[in-house]
Amino acid sequence: MGSARYYRKNSSFPAVNFLLVFVYDLPPRFNHDLYECFYGTPWEAMNRGLGNFVGHIYDMPLYATDQFALEAVFHSRLLSRKDLLVSDPAEANVFYVPYYAHLAYRCLRAVRHSTSPKELIPFYGAGAEKLDKELWEYVGRQPWIHRHKGADHAMIAGAIGAEVTGTTPDQCTIGMQIEARKFTMGAMEHTDPMMGYPSARMVPVPYTSSLHCTARDRCGAPAHAPQDRGVLALFIGSPHRSALRKSILDNFKYNTSLVKMVDPGRTLGFMSHMQYYFDLMSNSTFCLEPGGDSPTRKGFFDALLAGCIPVVFEECFLKSLPFSGMLSEKHEDFMVLIRDPRTTLQVLLEIAETRLDSMREAGRRVAWQLNYAVPGSKDSGDAVELFLQEALSKSCSMMRC
Repeated sequence: MGSARYYRKNSSFPAVNFLLVFVYDLPPRFNHDLYECFYGTPWEAMNRGLGNFVGHIYDMPLYATDQFALEAVFHSRLLSRKDLLVSDPAEANVFYVPYYAHLAYRCLRAVRHSTSPKELIPFYGAGAEKLDKELWEYVGRQPWIHRHKGADHAMIAGAIGAEVTGTTPDQCTIGMQIEARKFTMGAMEHTDPMMGYPSARMVPVPYTSSLHCTARDRCGAPAHAPQDRGVLALFIGSPHRSALRKSILDNFKYNTSLVKMVDPGRTLGFMSHMQYYFDLMSNSTFCLEPGGDSPTRKGFFDALLAGCIPVVFEECFLKSLPFSGMLSEKHEDFMVLIRDPRTTLQVLLEIAETRLDSMREAGRRVAWQLNYAVPGSKDSGDAVELFLQEALSKSCSMMRC
């Protein structure tokens, strides 16, 4: 499988002209059983991790995709990319370890129930520590982990970076374990190095949206639709979560006709009324995306796919923008960064309509690169491939390949 490939002379590491990925075939207790454990349904019955089908927004299928399902969604999409995969590990320049580390933590810290996959029963009671240990023992027995001491290996953890590297207490800390420190680790937010974890090996990746593209030209709402958007600025979330949110929304208090605020916690739950919320986004010019528990939000990626221009308010967000050096557009061409929330309304009103159209079109192109396409999508260059390209680049920088 895979594209044409070239090798450097006198090197055990394939050259970087092409991405050549070997996916470890782990026993199901390390991935699919964990999905079933957490969601109560086999991953095959849930559209291979995407969740139940809900409908369409323009040409994009809408699924009930949970953000914690990132590990399963990434794995399923990767397995469908036959053009990237090699069956012979000797040909690979990236090795992907499909361990659902965050689902392991969330599942195994809970009380075992009667429907738990039987292979997981011995691992309940200590979070994921026991299963983590068994994973490293299993991977350590494979010959390819020793070729470059794991520097050519990669893993996705379905959590924000602080939860992966131990910055937040009592969380999935797969990234802090000594066996993982040479891996390229993907997580849903940048984090500063803690306790010796090499920050250069941590890669911010997109949150999983419930919208998934089927092709590059079927990604993101068209820039011209709808032209007469009924809402200038949309905010979905609790306005009471932070002082920043209050400051932003106070900016509109004398112009309430220009902003729509919806709190899913007090009205319609987001996951159970996704069609409603995505319709709101697609009918809004700007989507306000202030941080909550952390600087980033899943809503940023939802907005891009729905054709709503995301507005962020913290400079540190740019550190967490996935694949910033690989995106086809500059960040200022598809999003708005407002450093002083008191100027929000003024800044948004001053953006010309022609500029808005170009921003939506740029957002549509970037949406493909920041989206986990449905398995089987033919086009290249989505978030799965860009993460693996980052892993290859970081591996080569360490090994000077």
